[in-house]
Amino acid sequence: MESRLYIPTLHTFAMNNIFTGSCGIFRFRAKPNVVMATPKEVDFTQSTIFVEYWHGLFCYEKSQMEGENTFPMSEEGRAEIDANANDGEHDHPVVMDLGRRDDFADGAADHHNRAGGKNKRRDQTAEHRVARIAVGVR
Repeated sequence: MESRLYIPTLHTFAMNNIFTGSCGIFRFRAKPNVVMATPKEVDFTQSTIFVEYWHGLFCYEKSQMEGENTFPMSEEGRAEIDANANDGEHDHPVVMDLGRRDDFADGAADHHNRAGGKNKRRDQTAEHRVARIAVGVR
């Protein structure tokens, strides 16, 4: 069964809600730019949705964006976001730079040790441990 990324309704964006989603290590963030026609009514023809995406283990604030696009706040724009997010390209693995892998592994080991656990994989390099975590191998 194919997994699809969920894209929320236009109402979600019209209420000025930022939406984030992910599938594996593919991540995206959709931020609306809402233009009001009246104090209580959204001008959908002038409003847009700005989408950024990246691959990796880190959150938006800690990641480098790989791409961005602006879509109209309409059913057509939402369908275009859905088509782009679910085109299958997010299934490809990504190679992160060594510095980031070491930072992540050191942080994971520190957290594990603070929690009272022992590092059972001391013979493996930090890079190898994180590479295994990133692809879901235990």
